[in-house]
Amino acid sequence: MIDKLIKYGIKKETIESIKEIDSLEYNLEVNLEEIIKIIDYLKSIKINSDVIDKILSYMPDLFLKSEEEIEELFNKKDVNELVNSINDCYINIDLLFD
Repeated sequence: MIDKLIKYGIKKETIESIKEIDSLEYNLEVNLEEIIKIIDYLKSIKINSDVIDKILSYMPDLFLKSEEEIEELFNKKDVNELVNSINDCYINIDLLFD
């Protein structure tokens, strides 16, 4: 089922690396519909698909939150500035938690 994420711009290599960690694969599998909502939200605020893929590898726990929680985190910041920063370097997703 987690392979469904390929349709949402997640690379096969990323999915394979997730599958290597049983607990992570299970948690993402159980929350798949919410993950898709989060991916759709990130795309709606103009985060690039390749960056979303990198964020999933870098910070998979982010995708275990609800879409509402993610949106609240972004809304605490200047969304456009944060999105530009994240698109420049995916590691800037850490700025959500500053």
